[in-house]
Amino acid sequence: MGVIIRYEDGSTTHAVIYRLIGGTLRAAVEGTDGPVDFKLIRGKWISNRGAGVTFEFPIEIGMEFLQTLTDLADSEGDGHCATGGECLIRRMAESGNNGAPN
Repeated sequence: MGVIIRYEDGSTTHAVIYRLIGGTLRAAVEGTDGPVDFKLIRGKWISNRGAGVTFEFPIEIGMEFLQTLTDLADSEGDGHCATGGECLIRRMAESGNNGAPN
């Protein structure tokens, strides 16, 4: 799933998200040799080098993004959701509901 990473200094790069578990997002970032972890600290995403970042999702991915998250939830098996509770995405995948949550 493609995402644009915007750093505090205004620079941007493209990445593909591998997984999001709890407050850790792992991604393949353009121009790096291996996966990069981003941590959610006090409501702000921080890169492995200590810089604040935001993630931008191009609008055209809409339903593709939801399907990717659903696929990730399915592949996690007995994994857990970021909130530690019941997972809306997993519930949607199990029910076969591809629409918006109610």
